Amino acid sequence: MYLTIGNTSRGPLTHLHLWLQKHHSDSNATWRKVVDFVCEVSQQIAREWDTLLCDNHEADHPNCKWSRLLNICNRDGNELEAQHRALAVQHCILQRCEYARRIETQTQSFPMALCWLLWQKPSVSCEERQKCAHDLKDYSLQQVPKKSS
Repeated sequence: MYLTIGNTSRGPLTHLHLWLQKHHSDSNATWRKVVDFVCEVSQQIAREWDTLLCDNHEADHPNCKWSRLLNICNRDGNELEAQHRALAVQHCILQRCEYARRIETQTQSFPMALCWLLWQKPSVSCEERQKCAHDLKDYSLQQVPKKSS
């Protein structure tokens, strides 16, 4: 039971780990991987937790990540079912908050947010790039962190 909760709630972190391990033979792969992470992958992983935390899961639905847990809970009775569901939600919320604090805030702020300038070709209209350029225009030098010697 508890392994099911742990493995399911850790699923997005496993996705992140496996994506980071993927190797690309292209010479531009390093900077492209950073751009892809900032502009796409970090948001996909955050949405995975949001999907786990949505409340419309049915045990027999093919996309339900909690189907094993819900099937076990249906056998255990109402009191244990509530405890197991609460534990699953608690694990997901904790990991989602840690991800937001450690990764999302970093990817959505400068200098990482500058990756949006490289996301699409200059000839392609991109709302995120426009937002980044607008934010950069309003960014003052006082906001730049000082390097420690």
